[in-house]
Amino acid sequence: MKKITKTIVAGTLAFISVIGAGAAKTEFNAVAEDPVADVITVVSPANKSVVSADNEFIADFFENYTPDYSSKFYGLGENLPMNGTKLEWTSEGAKYYIVYVDSSADFSSAEKYTTVKPELTLDYLIPNVDYFWKVKVVKDSGEQTFSRVYNFKMQAYVRSIKIDGVSNVRDLGGSVTSDGKTVKYGIVYRSAQLEGVTEKGKLQAKRLGIKTDLDLRGEFDELSPLGESVKRINYSAPWYVDEKNGDENTGLNGDQKYVQAFKEEMKTCADPANYPMIFHCSIGRDRTGTLAAMLLAVCGVERADIIREYELSWFSEIACNNPHIKISAITKLCNFIESQDGADFKEKATNFCLSIGVTQNEIESIRSILLG
Repeated sequence: MKKITKTIVAGTLAFISVIGAGAAKTEFNAVAEDPVADVITVVSPANKSVVSADNEFIADFFENYTPDYSSKFYGLGENLPMNGTKLEWTSEGAKYYIVYVDSSADFSSAEKYTTVKPELTLDYLIPNVDYFWKVKVVKDSGEQTFSRVYNFKMQAYVRSIKIDGVSNVRDLGGSVTSDGKTVKYGIVYRSAQLEGVTEKGKLQAKRLGIKTDLDLRGEFDELSPLGESVKRINYSAPWYVDEKNGDENTGLNGDQKYVQAFKEEMKTCADPANYPMIFHCSIGRDRTGTLAAMLLAVCGVERADIIREYELSWFSEIACNNPHIKISAITKLCNFIESQDGADFKEKATNFCLSIGVTQNEIESIRSILLG
């Protein structure tokens, strides 16, 4: 695996080179486990602290949630992305700093950042994971000294992601199933259309490791806007249930071409080679929300939590351009799942998928990928 080396210039993140993991490990192994001096004074976060990355809108939503509570925030713009976690310290006589960050205390897979300021803002962190960090202080004389190791835990209700030029982006991870398992972070993302992605956004997507662009809008260019290295798969996906578009029923229970397209979506999601994956339609709410709901349902996430996850789209600017489609649509989809045979919501969703041609092995593969 390769490591991405980055530099911070006047607080702006930029990719500068790629080095082999072996070279990075050599440097880590050469560092004494107990530095002889603490060459920095930490300003924030305090060592062993818990840092919340939720913005005020998302925090309010989760702390005071009742069904359709998201309507309070409807149309207020792009208020989904979580806050970055800012590391700050002071040090005397430094020319620049190299910051090491890892979820492992031995820094065996650390990311390395270079900054001329005594601060660093970290994005993309995983909720409820302990992060360890240390700073190499490089002085004008060339002397290099490591700080002690510090750690913190980032806390967030939802891992919403910044991909520049793309709206309504979030990690599908974090939901808890009826049997106590948690959908893994960093595996699958949902979003609005990708065509507006900037060069900065492409780098952000690359850092997330996205391999597959699952486009639910039908026939589009074979090349993903994220770049040639990202595989693009297109399906003309269904919208919820009982959706009419002219003479067509484009719902999940509608015309066979949409039902079969949904079967292919689920089969695509059953292939571990496609991950990490991002799936999307135009605004990342309807066709995207239908697939997200079914993936969560077959994993065992309860109906109420699926509806709440769906409501997060109202914190994005793009998803508020169709005010007549709100919580009633996802409620109707959940009612459709409830109408299937089965002992509980998970079994009912599974039985529907089996009825349209998704195999039990493919369902088990989806669970293995998303739940571990």
